[in-house]
This record gives sequence, structure tokens and C-alpha cells, in this order.
Amino acid sequence: RHVIFTGNGYSSEWPVEAKKRGLPNLHNTPLALATFNSDKAKKLFKDMGIFTAEECDAKKEVMFENYCTTLGVEVRTLIDMVE
Repeated sequence: RHVIFTGNGYSSEWPVEAKKRGLPNLHNTPLALATFNSDKAKKLFKDMGIFTAEECDAKKEVMFENYCTTLGVEVRTLIDMVE
């Protein structure tokens, strides 16, 4: 079954709609990244021949590192702008 959502994913109605559909509401990057190497995701990636369990762990680590680096750049830029 296809999941189609044509509404506003940022509206206050979305968490209610997501819950009704049984979808997780991962409202920030760290929450979303934390699910990348869940047992369910690892099994899916392995069964489809995309990643091994170790590759899922490594990819998640790289994505977290990229997120932290980007966040650090944005924070330093903000500080430079207000000083």
C-alpha cells in the first residue's frame, strides 16, 4: 500500500495524522538518525543487499558526525553575526 500525504508536515495536525497511520513522528534529525540502525532497519538493508549490520552502524555514525559538524558551523556563524 502506498502512503501519500499531501498536507503540511509542519502543521500541528501532522502528529495526530502520523499517530493515526501508525507512523513514527521523528521531529528532529537526531531522532531520525537514531532509527537508521535499528534491528528492523538493519534486517531490511541486509535482506535487500544494501548494507550489512556493521555498515548501518558506520553510516549512522557518519550521519551523526555530519549533523554535529553542520550544527557547529551554524552556531559559530550565529555567534560571529551577533558579536
